Amino acid sequence: MKTAWMYGLWLLVVAGPLKLYGQGTGNWERTDLFGNVNSLNVSSQYFNFLIRDKAIVVSGGSSGGGYWAKYTERGQLLWQKRTRGPSLAAAGPAWRDGIFAYGGTAARNRIGVTGEYYWLNGSGDTLRVRARPTIVTDHAGQHAATRDGRYYIAGLGDNSGTGQTPVSNHFSLVCLDTAGVLRWQRNYLNPVIRLGAQFPAAVAYAYLRRIVEAPRRGWLLLGDAQRDSVNYQLYALEVDSGGQPRRARWIEPFGRAAFVQMFASAGALRLRNGSGYVVSGQAQLDSLGGRARTHGFVARLDTALRVVWRTLIEAPLPAGSATALQFTGGVQEAADGSLRVLTFPVTPRPAPNEFEVLHLSAQGRLTRRDTYCSQALTAALPQSWQLLPGDSTIVVSGQGRQRSPTGQLLAQPAWLASFERPCRSQFVPVVSAVRPGAVPAGAVVLYPQPAAPGGTVRLALARPLGGAARVQLLDALGRAVAAVAAEPVGGELAVALPAGLAPGLYAVRVLAAGRPVATARLLVQAP
Repeated sequence: MKTAWMYGLWLLVVAGPLKLYGQGTGNWERTDLFGNVNSLNVSSQYFNFLIRDKAIVVSGGSSGGGYWAKYTERGQLLWQKRTRGPSLAAAGPAWRDGIFAYGGTAARNRIGVTGEYYWLNGSGDTLRVRARPTIVTDHAGQHAATRDGRYYIAGLGDNSGTGQTPVSNHFSLVCLDTAGVLRWQRNYLNPVIRLGAQFPAAVAYAYLRRIVEAPRRGWLLLGDAQRDSVNYQLYALEVDSGGQPRRARWIEPFGRAAFVQMFASAGALRLRNGSGYVVSGQAQLDSLGGRARTHGFVARLDTALRVVWRTLIEAPLPAGSATALQFTGGVQEAADGSLRVLTFPVTPRPAPNEFEVLHLSAQGRLTRRDTYCSQALTAALPQSWQLLPGDSTIVVSGQGRQRSPTGQLLAQPAWLASFERPCRSQFVPVVSAVRPGAVPAGAVVLYPQPAAPGGTVRLALARPLGGAARVQLLDALGRAVAAVAAEPVGGELAVALPAGLAPGLYAVRVLAAGRPVATARLLVQAP
């Protein structure tokens, strides 16, 4: 299945900590987590961290079991603890003066892990443990919420009560009280499976990635499901405070034909002003000559779960490469309502120790790119991150590699870092006009991006054509969906888009004398 390569990506860099501290732009960096010094063979899934009372509680798991550790905001270790036995662990919401946490152990003949829930005090001591072996909580480190003395854990369920095949994944929501008593459990229909003798039993995957607070004291369960035989698409389920379904909706930021997933490190949040939600993830939209790109994206949804806008994060395709992948992590909302998203190219990756945090306006326009540089790792793979109050410092967790100057692999540690500032920044101006001479040969600069059906876009070519041209719009399958005339205006070409143009990603092909002279990509969003 197509999610396997993402799990493989994280398993390429397993945790064997080595104690190093970066002095560059990082406030501090730690690679000595959990005592596995210089190990190259300890498999670690480093899930997440929790910031509370100016301290950081990190969590993860390895072949030796799950673990938690607590650091000060300056990176000083306060304590580290092993779990009772789970191979995966995560720090969830706070409770009183301690931490509510959860984890799991590999379940036989099932996908995922069985859930165990922990209440820790401020020193990391386990006060009580509750186990729910019937609940499968795959990606357990991503989904927990608390309200009114209740803890809500979202994951993959055992399909009980659904009447659907037990070999498929189902969304599930569990509610516990502060004593660890199970208040209720809800399993929800897999949206792909059809019931009845006429439908043969088959595996249909539905991955729950995030739980977000919804209006009217409800919850939004958001993930991705195998909508068609191969492709995945985003799927949202809104439930009330008792876990009863209110509504379900497929979300298609780039049309039904696109392959869209959130993966374990993508994000979702409810906007502070209550106007909707923002999600991040990966989308495979184009395949040219067998070469496929997996882009990152950020999309805003309104309260009815309709797509308002989406911003594509380009995945560059290197010469001679068959594929390209842009990793996109969680999205954060800054104090002024603008957005931040962590991202880096997996292939190609010219500077493996660097990653970016992109600044987006509330309307989804890219305004700034901040590049962060690890001084402790030769290859950094951030997975979780958080923007701290003041919007200038970030905390990042993940995995990485450390190599000698000769290229020898020294360690593959888990990694926790705090960055007070980027090593460099690039502001992205709003394009109002582009000088043709500034455009590389054969290229097209297209604006505005994204565009709206019926609107007009401008094309700036490296070499002006001196007259009208024809422009073709091609869909993700390479089919021509429109051909329009482009009139020269101020050294550029003005193209009126068809009013009925469907939202999605298009290839724009400029023709002169019947022959292609330049190409570009255009993202069209709903008006």
